[in-house]
Amino acid sequence: MPITIDGSKFEGGGSMLRIAIACSIATGKPFRMVNIRKNRDNPGLRPQHLASVKLAQFVSSGYAEGAELGSTELFFIPARVQSGAYDIDIKTAGSIALCLQSVIMPIAFSGHNVTLRLKGGTDVNHSPGIDYFKFIFSHAIRNYAEIKTDVIKRGYYPKGQGRVDVRINSKYNSLDASGIGEISLNEKKDIRKISLKINASKDLAQGRVIERLSEYFVLLSKPLGIDTAISQSYNDTESTGGSATLIVNAGEDFIGETRVFERGVKAESIAEELYYRAKILISSNACDIHLTDQLIPFIATAGSGSIKAEDITEHSRANAYVCNEFFENKVKIDEDSKIISVSEANLEG
Repeated sequence: MPITIDGSKFEGGGSMLRIAIACSIATGKPFRMVNIRKNRDNPGLRPQHLASVKLAQFVSSGYAEGAELGSTELFFIPARVQSGAYDIDIKTAGSIALCLQSVIMPIAFSGHNVTLRLKGGTDVNHSPGIDYFKFIFSHAIRNYAEIKTDVIKRGYYPKGQGRVDVRINSKYNSLDASGIGEISLNEKKDIRKISLKINASKDLAQGRVIERLSEYFVLLSKPLGIDTAISQSYNDTESTGGSATLIVNAGEDFIGETRVFERGVKAESIAEELYYRAKILISSNACDIHLTDQLIPFIATAGSGSIKAEDITEHSRANAYVCNEFFENKVKIDEDSKIISVSEANLEG
């Protein structure tokens, strides 16, 4: 019998579907998801979710039923990940980084090497930007896979048309330990550096958006007494847009945040937002909320590890719920300490 997952629980968004697909491929267990994005203004599968399903089918030779625009139910049967190169076109400005969430974890645990060539949005609201994926998330899972990301073209809303090549070389077979270990910032970390990676379409160059953002962020950051590095670029794109990704180098770890440029929002406002996020992340000694959500399936699959979270969000609860449908209640959330963990004690409980 396939596992049944209620997609309306907790935050009830598309991430539940992507996590379910990833866990299904990793375990070989089929699933049926009902009430997909039921509580959203436009419920059911949208083009970016269909792209995630299609990519998963390519990578795992899987079977999907109900993979149609607007569908609120999906049945998925996985096969095994195979080495190879796969192309996917999201056909909108849908997030490339989100699309990747359906396959990165099972590829990392497969022992295979896979190349993905994706077209869509590289810097999109309500999603981790491609720089976050490249510099923060990929570093966090370095024990399991070596990921090389080439951003060939930036893609902004509404046209998208960004292009990214991602090569995932699984290290899983070479691991001595069975688990990913302590993915946490439980102890005070030495904050070595703050980086800001800013990109924008060329038509914004005249307004000096990047320069103003950079100058103001440096001015705000001086009292922190931490080395600040800024990289910036204007790009040929199909739509006007841009983003800034904050990267906090905390000891061995990286945490951060992405802010996408929006019409009517001044560069100085974006700089202020990222500055205050930097202050919060520096003082929290924890994984940022976005990294926390993305690492939950990894510790569930590995069978060990813990995450000290900046906060326990509905996304975190939803991802833990989905993982526990596949991994027999391995993931535990301590709401008081904000620690999400998988351990032998959890398994025995």
